[in-house]
Order: sequence, then C-alpha cells, then structure tokens
Amino acid sequence: MKKLLLLSLLTPMLAMGQVTATLHVERAGTLDSVITANGYTKLEINELTVSGSLNGTDILSLRQMAGRSKYGSSTDGQMTVLDMTDANIVAGGVYYSDWDDCEAADNEVGDYMFYETNLTSIKLPATAILIGEEAFCNCKSLEQVVIGDLVQSIGIRAFGQTALQQIDIPASVESLGNYCFSNCSSLQSVQLHDGLLSIGKMAFYFCTNLTDITLSETLTTIGDQAFFDCEQMPQAHIGAACTSIGTGAFNRCYALEAFDVDEENAVYASVDGVLFSKDKSILYRAPISNPLGDYQVPDEVTTIGAYAFDECRYLTSLTMGDQVTEVGMYAFSDCYKLTSLRLSDNITSIPRGMCFNDSSLVDCDLPSSLEMIGASVFMSCVSLKEVTIPEGVTYIGDGAYHECTALEVLVLPSTLEELDQSFYGCVSLKEIYSYATVPGDCGYHDAWGGGVDKQACTLYVPDEAIDAYKEATYWQDFLIVGMDSSGIGDVMTDSNEVMQYYDLNGRQVIEPSYGIYIGVKANGKTIKVLVK
Repeated sequence: MKKLLLLSLLTPMLAMGQVTATLHVERAGTLDSVITANGYTKLEINELTVSGSLNGTDILSLRQMAGRSKYGSSTDGQMTVLDMTDANIVAGGVYYSDWDDCEAADNEVGDYMFYETNLTSIKLPATAILIGEEAFCNCKSLEQVVIGDLVQSIGIRAFGQTALQQIDIPASVESLGNYCFSNCSSLQSVQLHDGLLSIGKMAFYFCTNLTDITLSETLTTIGDQAFFDCEQMPQAHIGAACTSIGTGAFNRCYALEAFDVDEENAVYASVDGVLFSKDKSILYRAPISNPLGDYQVPDEVTTIGAYAFDECRYLTSLTMGDQVTEVGMYAFSDCYKLTSLRLSDNITSIPRGMCFNDSSLVDCDLPSSLEMIGASVFMSCVSLKEVTIPEGVTYIGDGAYHECTALEVLVLPSTLEELDQSFYGCVSLKEIYSYATVPGDCGYHDAWGGGVDKQACTLYVPDEAIDAYKEATYWQDFLIVGMDSSGIGDVMTDSNEVMQYYDLNGRQVIEPSYGIYIGVKANGKTIKVLVK
C-alpha cells in the first residue's frame, strides 16, 4: 500500500521535473483545498489548467503559484503556464493589495490581477468581458496570451513591458487603453479586427520590433504617441471612420514611407503620402522615410502641425507660402539633412523646438512679422554661422540658440526686451550687434553662458547706450563698442551692387573682409551688409 500511495503522489510529476495539473473548482474560494485533495503541492505546479468558479481568494492562490504574493513580494511559486479558458471569475475576495485592495468582480480580469508574475503563457476565461489596468504589466516573461471573444476593453498598461511576440485582439474589443502594450519590445505582430474603435495614448509606445499591424476600418480615434518609436512599422492605413489622430501618433516610425487614407474619410487626406486635413489647410505629418527632398508646402496649407516633419530623414529644404500663419512645436526638429528653410512672412511667433538639432541648417531667414522666438527653437543647429533677429521681436526664449557652436555673428533688434539663456554655449561668437538702447533683461541666468568668451567677442551697441550696457548684468563683460545706428536698414548678405563700405564706426573700408558693414549705395541709401 505504501508503494501504491507513493506512486499516486508522483503521478503529476513529468519527466524533466515538470508538474502539470488539471483541476476543477466547484465552489469559489476553495482552490487551495482542491490542489491539496488532488495530491499536489501548490508552489511546485509548473503548468495548470483550471475550470469552475474562481473568486479573489483563488486568484491570490494563482498569483502565489506564479511567483507573487498579495502585496507583490516574491514567492517560491513555479507556475509559468496557466489555462483559464473554462474558468469563470466571480465577485468577492481580495487578490492584490498595494494602495488599495483589488477585489474580484464577475467576468473581469481585474486591475493588477497577474501584475509582475512569472507567467510565460496564459489563456484567459472565455467569459471575461474586460482586462483591467496593469493586469499583466511587468510580466517580463509573458510571451503568449489568448483573449476570449467577449472582451470589450483592454485597460491602461494591461500588457505593458511584457515579452509578447504576437497578439490577436478579438473583434469584440472596442478600446485599447493608454499604454496597454507600451514597451513590448519583442512584439512583432498585432491582429486588429473591425469592431475596434479607439487606440489609447501611447498604446504601442516603444514597440520597436512591430512590423505586422493593419489598422481596422472601424477605428475612429488614435491617441497621442500611440505608435511612438514603432521604428519598423512599414505602413499606416487610415480608414474612412477615423476622425482623430493624436499629436506624435507616428513619431519615430522610421520605416514609414506613406500614409494611406481612405478616400471616403471626411477628416483626413493624403497627398504624396503626407497626411493633411481633408481641405488641405492643415499639414499634420510627413512620414519619416518619405523621399521629400526639396519640399514645397501646398498653397492651401495655413497650419503646419506639431512634429509635422520631425526626423524626416530625406528633407533637404522646405519652402512655405505666406498663407501659413501657424507652425507647431518641433515641426522641423531633427531633420539632419535640412539645409534651408523659408518661413512665411505672416508668422508672428516661432514655437518651442521648431528646428531643434537640425545639424545641417545654414539658411533660415526669420520673417519681418516675427514678435517672439520660443524655447530651444534652433538648439544644436551647429551649422548656423550668422543670425539676424528682425525688428519687432521682443523675446528670445530659453535655449533658443543653445549650443549653436558655429555661430559667429549675431544681430539683435532695437525691440528686444528679454532673453533667457538664449545663446548659451555659442562658443564661436565674435560679433554681436545690439540695437536696443536698453539692454535686454537676461533674468537670473546668463544668456551667454556655457563657454562663450566675452572678451573675444565685440558687442556693438548704440552710442547713447554704451553706459547702460556697461552697467547691465551679463552684458557688461563683453568688449563694448559704440555705433551710430541712425538711418541704417536691415542687414543683407553680400551684394554685387556697387557701393562704398564703412565699418560700424564710420571709417571707410576699401576691401571689406568677413563681418557687418555700412553700405552706401549710388542713390545714397544706407544699408547694413554682411560680407562673407
């Protein structure tokens, strides 16, 4: 009898030391006793198929078997494979507790239900109607999930930071929550079916290996940064039902060449693969790998959206017409081949980061309509050599020209009132021409810090303002020289026109070298000329 009993207890043991169990729970809350009654040791089971009614008490047992306690600490549980297809989750019983207790509810794979467990594979109950917030988040070994055909929504971060390689979202699912598959770097294939209405913010954020996904025809909403850094995503089909695409939804999608928009869509349209509003008045997004080259913004466009050309790797120059009145933040940032940008003469403010890190940019004349330059606008544009800020500008934002390390000549307008670390790290500065009689307020930070050698840079100011600059904080350390600014127009670059040249102190120059000079034309008109 002892030998027979020993054989009975060893029956669950497979070759290789794996313990596989199939159990039925008739009464909710009794999983532990069912395990014992069937001769198993709870924490030694590797693979479990369970059916019947399971409440929060039973779910807690499953968590413990999969390596996590009620409070999230590690257990000795060995379970990695769980099949709950024929199980029903019923209300009652706490299975997880952090700030608040998580209690089971009927037919719900609830919030944090298997959070941070060691599961590699799970089949969810066929009766489940939703998957809650962070239900499987941080299950870093989870490679396979089977979702039943009754699930209607998948919650925030439900599968974030898992090892999923593919997932089939049933047609019953209407919404994917914010971050629901974020940081799933192994995810390659996602099957979406008609019936899905919304994809939440950052839902597939940093799914860097996602190559196989087709957006459903019923989709109405794509959240902000929904596919951010899905760098191998090859295509984006926008169906007829889609009415909302969030900011940055397709940023850092490096393989994306074109947007394909259904002709019946009433909100969006595609022209040469670029995403526009239906009436073409708004240019929303150019795909990163679209062969844009020298791009002319269509005449219908009045607004260029945030991140519209961000990281466009084949954009070499861009020209917009004067009908454009608004440009969004970071619209042309990280375009490393962009050398020339022609802005509309009807833009009054340049937003944050517009040309951030455009390392090849050498030509960007600022419009005369300009009043304000935002933060980080030309930050790290390391090829800019001279900059003229037009009259009318009153404010230059934080780090606007930060680390423009090639910048040598800078012209500031008489209207300038405030700077904010605007030229920090411009280590090549040789000449600054400031036409304001009252030095611009630099606030609490030196607008010229970060290695700018003020004693190697000449600051030209109006004669009547020399004393003011010599007393002004952060300005006073430059080599300050006076200039008579009366009757001098805007700076222009080299002219073939015959004229007499004078330096800014009024001395005639026969053969001008690099720098800014006063030019007197044959008709007597006086202008400033930048000689290269």
